[in-house]
Amino acid sequence: MHEEGSSRNQTTWDADDELHLAQCWIHVSENSIVGCAMTGKTFWYQIVEEYSKHNPPCARTKDALSSKWTKLNNDCNKYNGIVNRLNTAWRSGENDNIFCTRSDDQFRFKMGKSFPSYKAWDFLQDKPKWLHPDPVVIGRRNKRVPDPVVDETIAKTDFDLN
Repeated sequence: MHEEGSSRNQTTWDADDELHLAQCWIHVSENSIVGCAMTGKTFWYQIVEEYSKHNPPCARTKDALSSKWTKLNNDCNKYNGIVNRLNTAWRSGENDNIFCTRSDDQFRFKMGKSFPSYKAWDFLQDKPKWLHPDPVVIGRRNKRVPDPVVDETIAKTDFDLN
């Protein structure tokens, strides 16, 4: 598929293409053996190689993938921030449909467009980079991590300080 009105033939991105790019980015970036030692250029060539394994022949260049990733990553980070913020202020009686509508409305208000990348975001949201930065808040409904149990018998000493 090609975009109409473009000066070059550009293959359009659909939700499955975005998901596949996100999966490739995670696969390459979380590779502890070579992931940290790569230059940016090498990193993107690894992503092109990974992307091509499942989409031969790959009509997408390193520049096309990195450009799309920049936009996709930005949108997913913005949407994820909205979702995380709303998760901490879950309203009584609110269900998932209402929550999603509120998230979408806030993204549209903030970015001036509808959130386009649900499949990719759904995959990315549980990855370390996209997890909520506050370790106290877990789960959707603002559950708190319980206070640690302290065994007071261990803390008692037989020292006489007088």
